[in-house]
Amino acid sequence: MNARRSNPGRWRSTTVLIAFAAMLAICTSPALVSALTCDCGDICVNTSGWWRDGSALNGSGTPIQTAINAASDGETIYVWNGSYTEDVNVNKRLTLVGESADVVTVTNSTADHHVFAVTEDYVNISGFTVTGAIGVTNSYLSGIYLDGRQHCNISNNIALGNHYGIYIDYSSNNTILNNTAESNHYGIFPRHSSNNTILNNIAESNNRGIYLFNSSINKFLNNIANSNSYGTYLHSSSSNTFADNTFSSNGYGIRLKFSSDKNTFLNNIVDSNTNFGIYLTSSGSNTLLNNTMSGNKYNFGVDGTSLSEYIQTIYTNNTVDEKPIYYWVDHQDGQIPTDAGYVGVVNSTNITAVNLTLTDNMQGVLFAYTENSRIENVTANSNFRGIYLDSSNNNTILNNDADSNIRGIYLDSSNNNLLLNNTADSNDEYGIYLTSSVNNTIQENTADSNNNYGIYLTSSSSNTIYNNHFNNTNNAYDTGNNIWNITPTEGTNIIGGSWLGGNYWSDYAGNDTEDGDGLGDVPIPYNSSGNIVNGGDYRPLLNPPEPNITSSAPESPVNDAYGTWQTFNVTVDQTVNVTWY
Repeated sequence: MNARRSNPGRWRSTTVLIAFAAMLAICTSPALVSALTCDCGDICVNTSGWWRDGSALNGSGTPIQTAINAASDGETIYVWNGSYTEDVNVNKRLTLVGESADVVTVTNSTADHHVFAVTEDYVNISGFTVTGAIGVTNSYLSGIYLDGRQHCNISNNIALGNHYGIYIDYSSNNTILNNTAESNHYGIFPRHSSNNTILNNIAESNNRGIYLFNSSINKFLNNIANSNSYGTYLHSSSSNTFADNTFSSNGYGIRLKFSSDKNTFLNNIVDSNTNFGIYLTSSGSNTLLNNTMSGNKYNFGVDGTSLSEYIQTIYTNNTVDEKPIYYWVDHQDGQIPTDAGYVGVVNSTNITAVNLTLTDNMQGVLFAYTENSRIENVTANSNFRGIYLDSSNNNTILNNDADSNIRGIYLDSSNNNLLLNNTADSNDEYGIYLTSSVNNTIQENTADSNNNYGIYLTSSSSNTIYNNHFNNTNNAYDTGNNIWNITPTEGTNIIGGSWLGGNYWSDYAGNDTEDGDGLGDVPIPYNSSGNIVNGGDYRPLLNPPEPNITSSAPESPVNDAYGTWQTFNVTVDQTVNVTWY
């Protein structure tokens, strides 16, 4: 278990129960273990039973539960060190204090039961390790379960090896403080819960460290979530605040999904996560301020299926690998500063992103619902998507490098754009990818050495694709009706030939049998082994054949004296540039 990291200067709670904490400090070890005294609470418990101060021991195989049954509202039960196996139902307004979570372990005795089930308000539980609630027929079990409760304080516990570590269900106005949730499926789980404060906890080695489902107006302050599949995951959860937390070495640091709107993320550190740092999907109107992302596989990204899901307030003091995020919404007539680490342009017009290097994000450049704008001379490598246009029209994508991404250049529901002279090489899936996009021109691009396809079009038609270079195992896929060549026109093509027509395909094995223009005549159309379903390239580009150079030896007698001139007859059957030395 990792030790808590000191965070001087970070948020401190002013509402922690100070009197309760002072009371806990009194009882650090039993004063007279063999005597029937109880000076640490109203009722004391050990593994043999329970007693009140000055009374006899009441033996019990379930001493914590029997003590609860004997207690009255407002009393404190103090539990001495040991291992307890029982299902604890806290149905009174009690304070339960374990000697220390390091020495007091409670394991559920029934497979399909919570360890602690809290069914009353104003309950305090502190100083226990709770474990074993994984279930057989019911997997929705918890180390500590708050069932529709208010004003409870769960502090200084260890929730280890349960399905849910600490489960806050339909509960509000509770404080979860200084706990460790380790090796559970879900570490800390508010469900349909609001106005809770989750402060100074550690969520470690869970599937989901902190998981919110349909929960709102909760505060998460100064927590650490590390080595989880998800540091924190918000599902349909809105208006929560995350401040001064650290999300490190998870799969995902922070993930929002399914209309998790109007959340605020402030002063968080998100680093060394193996998938995404902060990833907002299908969630709008969130605010990000002064968050630091570094060393994640993909530091930052926003995805949506509507304009509202791209509308975010993201300040430039959010950084990815020490470079600012520029996330512009409703802008006109501007140029992205050249120190950008991530670029998102939403619902904007006449924006230029030029001369940038953008790596290790969900998108290097995102244009969403943006028109008449330009992406030029951008290096967008090692992202999930290098350059991504969603519902963006009449833009120019020029002279960019989108290499070594998952997908190089990606157009989704985007029309009438020009992709000119870009490189999209060595991407894990596709070099150029179009879905639901029409009337785009794709010209003079290189898409080589991509793992799935050089270019992939689905639900897309009336795009013109010509004078591009494709050298991949699978060059093209197209289920629509697109145009793969223009009428032959004189001009230098992408492989140095003298005619423009179609594209260069590494696996085209045809020939120029008619007019010597360097465009394939048979067989046509090129259709990438049937992957271009309708039509294909009727003018594929051919590399010019190597010229035949024939030379004859000088006539005899040959004067072989040093420095004398010799005469050769040379015949070349094509136009070539030759330098003689």
